[in-house]
Amino acid sequence: MIKKLAGENGSSKNYVIVSGGSNLENYMHLTRTIGMLETLESDYGFKFDKDIKTVASQNEVGIIGTSSEGGSVLIYPGYFRNNIDEFKQALEGKDVDAVATVIPASDFMEAITAHETTQNKDIEVGTIDCFGETNKELFETKDSFGNSKLNFLAGKEGAMGAPAFVGLLNSITGHEDVFREDGNAYNLHQNFVYADSIEQFNEIKTQSESIYKNAYSTDEIMNVLSVYNSSTNFDTFKKFAEKDLY
Repeated sequence: MIKKLAGENGSSKNYVIVSGGSNLENYMHLTRTIGMLETLESDYGFKFDKDIKTVASQNEVGIIGTSSEGGSVLIYPGYFRNNIDEFKQALEGKDVDAVATVIPASDFMEAITAHETTQNKDIEVGTIDCFGETNKELFETKDSFGNSKLNFLAGKEGAMGAPAFVGLLNSITGHEDVFREDGNAYNLHQNFVYADSIEQFNEIKTQSESIYKNAYSTDEIMNVLSVYNSSTNFDTFKKFAEKDLY
């Protein structure tokens, strides 16, 4: 997401990272925030005040990093569905080029739109969220500069049930040991799917809801069920769960 929002001259841009529950031990939010900060560090030369995990999980709103090209990173932790004014205050007086968030962008789009008007400059917005109707509307709606209010979406759509079903059925049929990673319970992640336009959004949404094309076919599912395929193993299951969906 950061690479998409950075575009050209990414080292000189000013970013706002909305870290959600990273400061409240929300592991998913924390790892995603760390990933964004690591990209800013490795690809765009940003330096941070403290180690990345520390700044990613901090409670305070503020600038946490800068680049030699004049760019900056402001972090905004917490959930603020009912605290739009606080977010507006955090942006006040600051030049903002991009907002990257691990919680729904719709919660604070009002504040971003207001800040665009104040600074008379477009703000690129990216979010990690679902392919739902609210985000579709944000892609479809134009801001005062003629650009979509939402510019990038990373999400997972409609296919998490298949790996969960396979894991459960293999366990209750007595094959749980086959699917342990080094003797431990597995921890697998589906790949994200991405959209940076309403056209891409609609294409992914259509595919995910199609009755003719499924993310996982019956043959693929049966291939990783030990009751149907005695030679299946953890590596096969891992490839099944983590494959590119669309």
